Amino acid sequence: MLMVWPAMLALARDYLDKLRADERFSGNFAPCLQALAAHLDEAARRIDRLG
Repeated sequence: MLMVWPAMLALARDYLDKLRADERFSGNFAPCLQALAAHLDEAARRIDRLG
């Protein structure tokens, strides 16, 4: 497996954490963050299968 995928996943998760911590987003944005988290979870499962 290319070792770049786990590193990119870690960057994406860090970015999601920063989005969640950003107070400029209203509560209406929460479903978007949940959807992004779900996509990252699916990406993690696919990356794990590569290994």
